[in-house]
Amino acid sequence: MKKITITIPTKEEMERERKQQERIYRLERDLIDAGIVDTVELGLLWDRCHEGAWDPIGDYNSIIVAKHLYHFKENDLKDFADDEEKMEDFLNLTKEEFLSSYSYLTEAEYELTKKEVFK
Repeated sequence: MKKITITIPTKEEMERERKQQERIYRLERDLIDAGIVDTVELGLLWDRCHEGAWDPIGDYNSIIVAKHLYHFKENDLKDFADDEEKMEDFLNLTKEEFLSSYSYLTEAEYELTKKEVFK
């Protein structure tokens, strides 16, 4: 008889996975909002990644991150270091809380501001 092992993820692992899913969702939304892709194209990409891939979710996530980096180069982004209200929240909220509160800002803009503030 074959023994089956079931691994139950820890709370930390589940939280890390949730944050990763939120990050990918934000990147997808940036790409859609900018007219670079649409939901149909994302669906086709998702399907293509699941055609015999060893790590389909990882492959999909890597492609989304690469597309975002390619289309939203740092030179095209602006920091918000001069916005007092945003900076107060920036300093008092976690990254996830901040990006959730300011859903129109991208993670790349957050990181650019972080670089500017802490240089």
